[in-house]
Amino acid sequence: MPKLYNSNRILLYKRTHEGDPDPATGLFGVYNCMGRVRDQDFDAVIGIGGKGHEAIRNGLAGVVNWIGVGASKSRERCRFGDLVTMVRFEMFRYLVSEAVDVREVPTRLSKLMYDGKVRHIIIDERFPDELREANNLIRRSLSNKISPTVSMRRNRRCKPPQRGMECG
Repeated sequence: MPKLYNSNRILLYKRTHEGDPDPATGLFGVYNCMGRVRDQDFDAVIGIGGKGHEAIRNGLAGVVNWIGVGASKSRERCRFGDLVTMVRFEMFRYLVSEAVDVREVPTRLSKLMYDGKVRHIIIDERFPDELREANNLIRRSLSNKISPTVSMRRNRRCKPPQRGMECG
């Protein structure tokens, strides 16, 4: 059973496009998006839309769009052929874009991500209120209180990064 109610290290990051993680399998790293960030120590991930032009264009701006809990990592080849860290989850949920607008609720996570220029952060014991809020969001999303969906948009994926670069 994943650490639904007790994730101690949660990666919270801004997304600008779809494609990684794979919405059908939940495999995070298929296009090497967020490159070395996936190497960090975490047991859950919350992907939220950024607020820039690309996130707006892709319908992701400001909304929680995926959650994974119970992370396990392995070194595998991504779809570009590079050997990268892939992350699998015991539980994965690709969420309806309009389900939770993090700019409005939850407020602490919104403040953390949008008041500064934070691209990604590990929420842990240094942020007790945000950790509690993130765990509540995970619990709600994985208990069907937020409607899941697989994206119906096709051919939206991370563009191939240049060698030595990763997309974000």
